[in-house]
Amino acid sequence: MLPTIDPTSAEHDLAGWQILLIFALLLLPVLATLFYYLVFLNLAEKWWSFRYKIFPKDIPLNIKTELVNHQSFYRDLPPELKYRYEQRLMVFLKSKKFTPKHMPAVTERMKILIAASAVQITLGLNRYRLKDFRDIHVFPDRYWHKYAGKSFKGHVSSRRGLICISWKHFEHGYDHPDDGINLGLHEMAHAVKLQLIRKDVNFRFLDKFEHWAKVGRKKLDTIRAGKNTLLRDYAGTNLDELFAVSVEYFFEQPEDFRDQLPELFQSMCDLLNQDPIKKELLNQKT
Repeated sequence: MLPTIDPTSAEHDLAGWQILLIFALLLLPVLATLFYYLVFLNLAEKWWSFRYKIFPKDIPLNIKTELVNHQSFYRDLPPELKYRYEQRLMVFLKSKKFTPKHMPAVTERMKILIAASAVQITLGLNRYRLKDFRDIHVFPDRYWHKYAGKSFKGHVSSRRGLICISWKHFEHGYDHPDDGINLGLHEMAHAVKLQLIRKDVNFRFLDKFEHWAKVGRKKLDTIRAGKNTLLRDYAGTNLDELFAVSVEYFFEQPEDFRDQLPELFQSMCDLLNQDPIKKELLNQKT
């Protein structure tokens, strides 16, 4: 006797395969996105870092022109640190995705100067790529943050690997390089701290940060007691904001910072491994 085929069972098997196929098709974009962010971008970033370390070359003229015209920190560096700065800038530019928000495009000038603010802070550090912050969103002005329920000039999200910048306020920071207010430095300072303490722990940085925090808490108490000097009152919000504001003054008013808050200034020098007054690194191997 020939075996009989249950048509109901065959239909169930076919339906099962169809469900699996649909699930696989739905899952494919998710897996592709994960591969892009976790594997491809990480390898690309490492490649560009290797490329500029082993096969360095002069940066394009348009980039150098923007730096000379708009980055006084870069202009005043000695030749060997300018070279270090330039190579790191190229790695940063190659490894980040810049996305315009409510504006037509992120121009090359915008990309260069935003990248420059990160390189400025991390010039003395070995880990400078901020590898877990791959996306930078650029807004024309203040923007609404729906979860916070208020407008921001900038913010950093470690969960999303995202840095957001208001270009209007970013540009103001470099147009007025000595007023102690620089949005680019402020937001990049948050990103550096999150990267090196929470995401990709650097124990040298962590150790230095703990010392900075010990000194910083004294300053926090002074600000909250209404006896603030030099740093603007927003620094008294919490230790994170004290750090970000301190970075702004560290680069924009270094002499005043050193003279009025010598202990905090020195702890910043040790933490970032650079002296913005002497334009030198404290330890070449850090």
